[in-house]
Amino acid sequence: MGRMLIGRDTILDLESVEYKWIEALSHDGVKHEEINASIQRCLGGDDESADLLRRVAMRQCPPNMLIEHLDAMEKGVAMKGER
Repeated sequence: MGRMLIGRDTILDLESVEYKWIEALSHDGVKHEEINASIQRCLGGDDESADLLRRVAMRQCPPNMLIEHLDAMEKGVAMKGER
């Protein structure tokens, strides 16, 4: 699992180039799974964060859902490091 390479400001900016890129892929008929794989390859993250980023770009969920997921992942990684 890789770390998502975009920050909170980008996640909260629904007009960011990252979201426009995802919207264009969807508009071009690229399947969800392929979009998610492209997101992971280019922007990092796990399967869930890629899917959430795609869903935010398509206005299917709010950006805060992705931020909450990333925060939970970060806390989980920190807890594993404390062992």
